[in-house]
Amino acid sequence: SGAREELGRVAIMRDRNRDRAAVLERAVLLTDSPQLQGEILAEVASVYLDRLQDNDRAESAYERLIAVDPHNPDSVLLASRALESIHLAKGDRAKLADDLRRQARFESDADVRRMLLVRLGTLLEESLGDIEGAIAVHDERLENDAADVDAMMALERLYERTERWQKLVQILKARDGVATDESARRDIAKRIAKLYEEKLDDRENAIIAWNDVLASFGQDRETL
Repeated sequence: SGAREELGRVAIMRDRNRDRAAVLERAVLLTDSPQLQGEILAEVASVYLDRLQDNDRAESAYERLIAVDPHNPDSVLLASRALESIHLAKGDRAKLADDLRRQARFESDADVRRMLLVRLGTLLEESLGDIEGAIAVHDERLENDAADVDAMMALERLYERTERWQKLVQILKARDGVATDESARRDIAKRIAKLYEEKLDDRENAIIAWNDVLASFGQDRETL
């Protein structure tokens, strides 16, 4: 550690950061300790990114850092956040999705993890066309917070888009369970009844659903 600090000081003073990176790269090969390899690779990546503005070599170093110890939250988060910036700059959406997945897996702050999953779900659906992946992400959001209405509405949109009517009914029932506005709950209840009748051809459950509308919200022309 002390030797690396001195190497860094001299390299910066003499503008020899590329030589510094080469020395550190060799040092990685000379140790069998994953922890030490990780420390050195983090420094190598930082030199390439911050001192040399060499995004390609920085990307490679951060990817190697993750590979050295893929279950270490600190190193994976450090590398994934740096890779996120690199891949955003490159417009590499597939790799960006991987960066966000890793961050969501290891992030301990629930609010930050939720925002990462929101970004990932949007990226998968809108940029990568990965509907199954987007559904899985929004399902994960609900596992983390069963009252996440935004996640429910995202799934509602995706289930309708893919004509998964039974799944759509289930997510609408989940939304009804957390809705507080009577008008919204009535609209959800009517939509469930229509799905049973028009999409699932399940008249028995459609009758039950319309009777639930009557019982919960009273008579109206459409329901009758």
